Amino acid sequence: MRLHIRYFARVRDLMGRSEETVELEDNDLDGVGLIDWLSARTPEIADQLHDPSIRLVLNEEFCTMDHQIRDGDAVALVPPFSGG
Repeated sequence: MRLHIRYFARVRDLMGRSEETVELEDNDLDGVGLIDWLSARTPEIADQLHDPSIRLVLNEEFCTMDHQIRDGDAVALVPPFSGG
């Protein structure tokens, strides 16, 4: 499965990049599975990636972490933010 992942704010800082395209062997993946995969790849920030306040955005819509991710989805990991 090929995914384009975008990272925002604190997650971008943790990952050291704003976006990337990844190839995953797992075709049965949800947001929790994606966080687990990213955590295994970057164990030094695993605790911060598992922060329950990080939100999953699929194809420009906020979703719960148990939402199924499909090949080619546009994925974003977004921490809480405020504005005005």
